[in-house]
Amino acid sequence: MSLVSAPDLLAIVLYLRALQHGTLPATNGSLVHGAFFSILREFAPTWADRLHCPEIPERPFTISSLRGGEKNDEEIPPLSPNSYPPLIHINHGAEYWLRISSLQQDLTSELLSLFSGDAAQIKLGQVDFRIIGLSIQHHDRAGTASYDNLAASCLGEAIEPLSLLGLRFLSATTFRSQGRNRLFPLPSLIFPQLLRRWNLFCPPAFRLDQLKADIFDKNLMVSGYHLMTRHLRFGLHGQQLGFTGYCEYQAARHADIDVLQVTNLLWRFCFFSGIGYGTPKGMGQVATIVP
Repeated sequence: MSLVSAPDLLAIVLYLRALQHGTLPATNGSLVHGAFFSILREFAPTWADRLHCPEIPERPFTISSLRGGEKNDEEIPPLSPNSYPPLIHINHGAEYWLRISSLQQDLTSELLSLFSGDAAQIKLGQVDFRIIGLSIQHHDRAGTASYDNLAASCLGEAIEPLSLLGLRFLSATTFRSQGRNRLFPLPSLIFPQLLRRWNLFCPPAFRLDQLKADIFDKNLMVSGYHLMTRHLRFGLHGQQLGFTGYCEYQAARHADIDVLQVTNLLWRFCFFSGIGYGTPKGMGQVATIVP
């Protein structure tokens, strides 16, 4: 696909078939990340170098862990929860899927070209999978968008923003602050970070003023939640704390309409960008819900 016709934002779902029996760590986002870079090094080495550069402030992509079943958003349950790290069993011939998102048009174009042609297999740990298909629209976790259209649909005098927003945290999510994990999704943790990501990757014409964190807490409040603490166990590499579940946000009684419009924009953007720490390795996968 040419750069001219590629969308700015992409969430692509890859359908996989296991070529052998095996086991994988239940926390396997890092393996998917490594497999993604192996494919890039083979077929698009320039992109591998660009995305691996330690000097870039944020990665313009997110990656999910391996999922089981055609449209199952839930993580595959561990085969042996008491093992360390917990393992999942992979069945020969069974079908799985994973998701990769892009926040840059040139990367989007590369991914669409790569997974529509050259890349036919992917290896996670010691288990080989064949890529048997892809989706950019016929899956709940797939989609495309442009910065232009998102901005046009959320910002402007004639736009009435939603006053109630829902987020479902599909994979362990956390916010890093002063060397600690923050395990509750306050508006002041979510939306300033999303705004930084938006401004970092959007075309210059669509950049927004960076708002202070407390402005989001003043204009939005958590109106309901059902969250669970999650421990991601990486074996010799330690563990990470996060949370999954659902959280709902209600506009304050005298909320600033401009802030609500920006919040609506970032809420839609997070489908592609993910939320929080570790999004290139399976963390922070979210779904947007209108309550």
